[in-house]
Amino acid sequence: MTRTTIIYFAWPVGGLSVLLMAACLASIAYIGRLQSDLGESLRADAARLQAAQQAQIHLREYRVHTVVLAASPNADRRRQVDYDRDRLSEALAALEHTADAEDRADLGDLMEGWRRYQGGLSGEDKHTDKGKGQAPQPYHYIS
Repeated sequence: MTRTTIIYFAWPVGGLSVLLMAACLASIAYIGRLQSDLGESLRADAARLQAAQQAQIHLREYRVHTVVLAASPNADRRRQVDYDRDRLSEALAALEHTADAEDRADLGDLMEGWRRYQGGLSGEDKHTDKGKGQAPQPYHYIS
C-alpha cells in the first residue's frame, strides 16, 4: 500500500471526525444556552411565586386583624390593621412588578378590586356608578 492509497481511504474518516467534532461543540454551546435560559426562567418563576405567596400571607393577616378589630375595636388594633393594609399594598405592588404577560389580565382585575376596596374605605367610590350619590358603605372586612 502506498502513501496515496492510505490518504485516499483516510480522508473520509478524517472529514467525518471534523464534522462530528463541530456537531459536538455546537451541541455543548446549545446545551449551555438552554441551561442558562432554564435558570433564568426558574429564577423568574420563583420570584413570582414568592411575591404571590407573600400577598396571600399579608391578605390573611389583614383579614384576621380586621375581624378582630370589628369584634373589639381599639387604637392598637386599628394601627395593626393599617400596618397590615400597607404591607398588603406593598406585596401587591411587588406582585405587579414580577408578573409576566400571562398574569397581567388577572392581576389587573385583582388590582382594580383592591383600589375599589381602598376607595370604599376612604369614602370615594370612583370606579363604579353604583356608589355615586350614595353614602359610602363601611368595610369592616374583606370577604
